[in-house]
Order: sequence, then structure tokens, then C-alpha cells
Amino acid sequence: MNHYYSHGKLLLAGEYAVLDGVLALALPTVFGQSLTILDHEVPGQLIWESYQSDGVLWFSGQMDADELRFKICSDATIGQRLERLFKSARSLNPSFLTKGEGHKASSQLEFPNNWGLGSSSTLINNIAQWAEVNPYTLSNLSFGGSGYDIAAAQNTQVFTYQNIDNTPIVRPITLPWTFTQNIYFVYLNKKQDSRLAIERYRRHEMKQEWRNRIDACVASIIKVKSLEHMIPLIQEHEQLISQALGLKTIQERLFQDYTGVIKSLGGWGGDFIMAIGPDHTPEYFNKLGYQTVISFDEMTQKK
Repeated sequence: MNHYYSHGKLLLAGEYAVLDGVLALALPTVFGQSLTILDHEVPGQLIWESYQSDGVLWFSGQMDADELRFKICSDATIGQRLERLFKSARSLNPSFLTKGEGHKASSQLEFPNNWGLGSSSTLINNIAQWAEVNPYTLSNLSFGGSGYDIAAAQNTQVFTYQNIDNTPIVRPITLPWTFTQNIYFVYLNKKQDSRLAIERYRRHEMKQEWRNRIDACVASIIKVKSLEHMIPLIQEHEQLISQALGLKTIQERLFQDYTGVIKSLGGWGGDFIMAIGPDHTPEYFNKLGYQTVISFDEMTQKK
């Protein structure tokens, strides 16, 4: 038996701009995805099963390992995506799944796959480990993006990330924040399509001056200690991204009466936001219909 594990991700600062080499701050989540590989009695056959966080089987199939093609699967679209991923892995390691052995693969999510915490990136990183290939290269061949989500899959603590000339620079750090007890992550009840989010950003070509301002803002966020000094930095960051996308900030659109500060995470318009404010923050969002409110410690620390 072989067992692989990858952490989920949240991009705390530097979203969108990270695609152009700007400094970003990322958080590996305590929630991730595992992949367990067992021997299977039928030579050349791969049995694949994907399970939701509640234990429900949401995809299954039987693949011809030589052709990397599903003979039977429960969802053709998901099956095709997996086939492309396996074929990309083999293009990087020609010996992957070519020995005629039978395997049973079981993939287990620890978070609902609509949360946007990286159901794809954790899967890619797990398969890369199994296939013994570079996960960044495999990600580029399949889904693209900046690569920070792959870095999160491999790390256990907060880190800064930059992609310089297609080379990922990952630096684990210790945040000096003294106010993590005031930080909450709120799911907006809407899944964000990362590809569409990137397309929106690419339609607005930003100047180097804008990228420099984002870079400086992220650098300051990493060093800030007090909540008092964090709030204006978050507000500045939100306004800079708002300028790039031509969209109002999430606080302007939905939460004007919130007494703290709110920051979008990752692709704007869905997935999680970060709320920094008073102790009654969970109750505030619950009353508005947002039932998934997770504290900083719950998102980052094993119980």
C-alpha cells in the first residue's frame, strides 16, 4: 500500500498579481486530500474511487492502465479530466502505470469540493507523488495557474510565494500577527471558477507601478503585528485588486455594516473571504445565511 497526502490552500494576499510574479502570502489548510494505492488482482486495470468529505462516493471508474482510458466511469466529464491528468503524468514519466500491474486507488477529500480549497491541486500533487514527477510541471500541463496551490499542498505552515521565470520560490514564515483570534474564514456559498477569474484579470493589463504597490502591500501585511495596523493594509490591498478587476470589493457589495475589515481570497466573487473583526463575527455572518465560518486556528491546526 502507498499513501499520499496534500494540504488545501488559501491565498491570503497577492491574488491575481501572483500570476505576474508579485509576492503572495499563502496558507496551507488543515483540510486536505489523501490518495491510497492498493494492489488489485486484475493485471493492467486501475480501479479509481473518489470520496467526498462526508464519505459519499462521488466518482468511480475502471481504467485500462496501458491506454489510460476509462472503460467504465460514473461521470464522463470527470473521467476525461482524470485521463488527461494521467496522460500528462506519463508524458513526464514514461514508466508510470506501464508494468501491467493492477491497482486500486482511493481518493479522500477532507473538505467539501465546492469550498475552493484545492480539490484539483491536492489531487494533482498526490498523483505527482505517485507518478514520481514534478507537481508544478504536471499542474502546468493540466490546469495552469501560478503554482502557489501546489506549494500549499506540500507545506504545513504559512509561506510566501513568487513565481519568477517559471521558477517557484517558496519561503515558509512565521507571522507576527497578534490578532489571529480575530480572524475568520467565511464561505460565500458560491464556488468560484479559477479559470474565469484569471481571464477577467488578464483583460485588464496593469502597469508595473500597480504591481509594485501590491508587492509592497503584501510585504507590509507579512510584517504587521497589530490589528490596528493591519486594517488599512487590507483596505489598500482590496482597492488595488478592485482597480485591476473593475469590481467593487466584497465588503462594499455585501457587508457594508460589518464593523471589521473583509478581504476576498483567491478568485473574487466566490469561495472564502477573510473577516477580521469582533468576537461576534460568526453570529453576524450566520444571521446573513453564511453558515460556514471557520476560525484561523480551526483552519490551520490539527485538533
